[in-house]
Amino acid sequence: MAESQLHCLEDDHINERITNSKPEFYYSEEQRLAIQDLVEKGEEAFRERTKQEKIKEFLSSKESKRLRKNCQRYEVYEREEGAPEGKGEEQQAEGSLTYWPEQSDTEVPVLDIGWPDTGFYKGVTRITVHTHPPKDNGPHIKEVVRKMIQQAQKIVCVSMYLSSDMSLLDKALFRCSQFSLYNLLKKGGVNYFLDLLCLLQYQLQHTKSQLTPGGVELQNLRVRSLPGVGLSLSCGRVRGTLSHRFMIVDGDKAVSGSYSFTWSSSRTNRNLINVLTGQIVETFDREFRELYAISQEVNLRTELNIA
Repeated sequence: MAESQLHCLEDDHINERITNSKPEFYYSEEQRLAIQDLVEKGEEAFRERTKQEKIKEFLSSKESKRLRKNCQRYEVYEREEGAPEGKGEEQQAEGSLTYWPEQSDTEVPVLDIGWPDTGFYKGVTRITVHTHPPKDNGPHIKEVVRKMIQQAQKIVCVSMYLSSDMSLLDKALFRCSQFSLYNLLKKGGVNYFLDLLCLLQYQLQHTKSQLTPGGVELQNLRVRSLPGVGLSLSCGRVRGTLSHRFMIVDGDKAVSGSYSFTWSSSRTNRNLINVLTGQIVETFDREFRELYAISQEVNLRTELNIA
């Protein structure tokens, strides 16, 4: 019998209380109640709740302000996240106690512009570390990423909380006719990416480029957005954000680290990236596909006013 099955037969884990002194500590109902008081009543109520629940204060003043700012009532949150607006009495009466697939199910987005084969052994995992500033006469981080994009043959998948570096992304966008480009962004990062596309379109019009009317090959480009995990409270939901910074190239290479696709990140900030090959890439492959499945479409033709 498997160890997990044996564990289910044992009862010593039932109602086990895991304190914050243990490494496996994660969820705390006392902390959730304290955060609920914070977003509803303010920091003084938060402190009173921590005393009442006999727990230590666990938030800095900066994080407290951010949590209060990012809390939305459910009707606002669902509207912004793309859920059907309006949950009136008629809708609630119609589907409150019955499962209606045509109302509640959403279609999982298809990776319709191609995806490399998965499920086979990719070889021994190898990792190369690059830093900014470079060490031992190594290449700049931006150079490493640009070469990976330029050498792509099939597909480039980017999961990045923010992408706005013109000189980094223009090569990928202009080469969309040669490979497929999937781009996942945080909710607040979409407008920055759209600004980048508009700027590229403007530059192409003035250089009389023969590319597509939108400046890039939109046919082989998919852009989607998604929030973080968030935290549900009785009064609303605290929004989270997508903090990933990784890219997959051709299904057999990945790059991940603190570096984001912005000009400042490659020039003014200290950063580190890991270039990975081998079986470890399967982990990034799975993560990207799972994120893509729960993301929302960004209609580029509508946003860029392209017929």
